[in-house]
Amino acid sequence: MALTSTSNRVVATGDDVSTVFYFNRLLYDATHLQVYLDAALQTSGYTVNGVEDPWTANDVTFTVPPGTGVQVLLLRVVPLTQLSVYNVAGAFPAKTTEKNLDLAMMGNQQFDERLTRSLTVPVSETSIASIPLVAIRANKYFTYDSSGNPTATDAATASGTSVLSTGSTTARLLADRFAEVFNVKD
Repeated sequence: MALTSTSNRVVATGDDVSTVFYFNRLLYDATHLQVYLDAALQTSGYTVNGVEDPWTANDVTFTVPPGTGVQVLLLRVVPLTQLSVYNVAGAFPAKTTEKNLDLAMMGNQQFDERLTRSLTVPVSETSIASIPLVAIRANKYFTYDSSGNPTATDAATASGTSVLSTGSTTARLLADRFAEVFNVKD
């Protein structure tokens, strides 16, 4: 089969009535589809249909319809392994080869989907330092040092940092900015 979509995700919104949500992407195994409701991974309460026949539309059918306004995310996640064995001078298994090429492309789409949700540096920059370890950044603000590298700053230090919001003409202390819900200076 050809992969005609560059996306490995479908996003829909629940309406407290609909139970069927279509995943119009090639899917070889029901375990390759992760289902999220409002960003929470679901492990039960739904079935994946249409996997046996790649010429039919795949869908997820919930036993209880997702509530009104609930985000439904269907995300294809394939294992990053290739278990087929190709013997030297053996017969050419066209169906197996095509399936493996499809799965490899699906893996590439997985990485692309993650990359589009990631912080990246401009193409003109070669690298950026890693973010601090979780033990160092816990309960701290995500800031950048004078070299533009990520760092973790505690509230006391950050509160003395002066910031200028986009579109603002007045610099204020970060603590003052975070203390406000709405500010006409921004």
